[in-house]
Amino acid sequence: MKDVFNGKRIAMGSLASLIGWLAIGTVMLAHASDLSFTSDFGPGEPGFASGGQSAAIRQAGAGNVANARQVGVNGLSIGQAGLANAATAQQSGVQNWQALSQSGNGNQYAGLQSGSYNTASTTQQGNGNHASIAQYGSANDSSVSQRGNGNQAAIIQAGSGSGIQIQQTGNGARALAIAR
Repeated sequence: MKDVFNGKRIAMGSLASLIGWLAIGTVMLAHASDLSFTSDFGPGEPGFASGGQSAAIRQAGAGNVANARQVGVNGLSIGQAGLANAATAQQSGVQNWQALSQSGNGNQYAGLQSGSYNTASTTQQGNGNHASIAQYGSANDSSVSQRGNGNQAAIIQAGSGSGIQIQQTGNGARALAIAR
């Protein structure tokens, strides 16, 4: 059986491989109150004291796809509800945290973090929303909140100690923020 992601056909066996791969990296799901330096309006981050990975992926609906890769001691949470939502999350370093919640149809997310103590929190409600985050360095915080249809947001941060928050309500809004 095949599924479609971003116009490309993928084998359903790759989803089983992803689940097995995440199961190897998932050691604990205990959460501390909030480890970020500024509020990220997302769920509490995992307690990293055990030295293991933390990953949770929840999906409801049909045709949703999630790909995640973590190297180091990091945590992520992906929740998708609806049809044909897609998420890709990649992290390397230590104590990075990504949290994503998408509801609706055809929403897309791509998050990349490297370094340490970076936090990315994204919430998308509606249809056809796109969010991208790339953070390099340490102690960067980003937050994207989109409600409506056809909204696009991108955050790129390089260096350390930056914080960006994008909030969009309505349809067809566009935002790009870059911090150095």
